[in-house]
Formats: sequence, C-alpha cells, structure tokens
Amino acid sequence: MRRSSLMLLLAGCIALPAALSMADSDKPYTLQDLQALDQRKAWNELIPHLMDVPPSQRSKEWDTLAEHACIQPGQIDPDLAQACLHPLQGVLAAQPDNKDFAWKAGKWARVNLASWTAVPFFAKAVSGPKDARCRDKDIRLALDSAKDQVPASNPELADQIKALQSACAIQ
Repeated sequence: MRRSSLMLLLAGCIALPAALSMADSDKPYTLQDLQALDQRKAWNELIPHLMDVPPSQRSKEWDTLAEHACIQPGQIDPDLAQACLHPLQGVLAAQPDNKDFAWKAGKWARVNLASWTAVPFFAKAVSGPKDARCRDKDIRLALDSAKDQVPASNPELADQIKALQSACAIQ
C-alpha cells in the first residue's frame, strides 16, 4: 500500500505542472500581450488573438494595434487576412468617421480578401461624387464583385452597396 501511495503521489507531481502549463496556454491574450507581439512584429501569433480582448476593453490602443497588425504593405497569408476582417470591421464600427482608416482598410481588403469585402470600408471612406477616391478602380472592382453576392441573404451589404453607389454617383 505504501508503494502504491508513493507512485500515486509521484504521478500527481508529474501531472500537475503539465496541467498548469496547458491551462496557461488556454488563457486569452491581453492587450499588453498583443502590444508586445506588435513590437516584435510577430503577426502570425498576434493576428489570431486580436479578438481575445473583450469588446469592453477595446480602446483606441486596440484599434491602432489591429490596424497596424493587419494593414501591412503587400499581401499577407490568406488565413491571417481572414482573421483580420472582423477586427478591422470592429475598428470601422468604433471609428465610423475615420475616412482615412476606412480607405486604407478598403484598399487592403480589396487586395487580400474577396473584393466585395471592401465595400463597407469604401462606403465609409468617400464623401460624395466629387471625392477623388470615387474614381479609384478598386471601388468599381469591389462593387462588381459585390453584385455576385446575394443581397437577400446579406441586407447590410446590400445597403452598403447602395450607399457607395449613391456616394460616388455610380449606376
């Protein structure tokens, strides 16, 4: 009996650190964790964890971090690009009047995701038909791509298409 108790105690001593290590790896990343990854340019680790920060803790710093991590020059890995869409939409919702951000995010989405995903960003980025951005070819490409989407299944996208067409006086 004494030997079996010793074996059980030894097994527990081995299993406990492993269990604690696994529990730590399941913890969501904090804003401070993400900022440290941003400083190291560790995009592959940072981007999938952007949404770990709860909405109530997403501040201007989080918005800046999401923009910096996701909107990098050139194309990024398709899985990372897809992981950026929701955070960038969150930044757009938090800063609906930030036309420069909306434009950068729209240009990025047009290149790195399905072209139609740029429509909501472009719709917030343009001021009206005289806005020089309305003549950018990416707006036409995004709208052409959006026509292939089923508006009935995505009424919000349908509204954004209409808003962009109206703002740029596009038929």
